[in-house]
Amino acid sequence: MILKSFELNKLNLNNQNFYLLYGDNEGLKEEIIAKLFKKNYPDKIYKYDEKEIIDNKNIFSKTYTK
Repeated sequence: MILKSFELNKLNLNNQNFYLLYGDNEGLKEEIIAKLFKKNYPDKIYKYDEKEIIDNKNIFSKTYTK
C-alpha cells in the first residue's frame, strides 16, 4: 500500500512485517519513525541506504528471517 504523508493515520502497524519510507524529505521520514515506530518497536528499527542494499542484497533475508 502506498500512502501519502497526510494519510498516515490510515496506517495499521500490525498488518505488515516491514515498511519502506521513501523520499527526499529526511526530516519528515525521521518524524514518522519517531512518532509511529520508535514507541511501538524500539529495538526493531533498521535503517539502510540504497547503496547498502544494492551492495549486499542478502541483508534483508538475514535480518528478517529470524
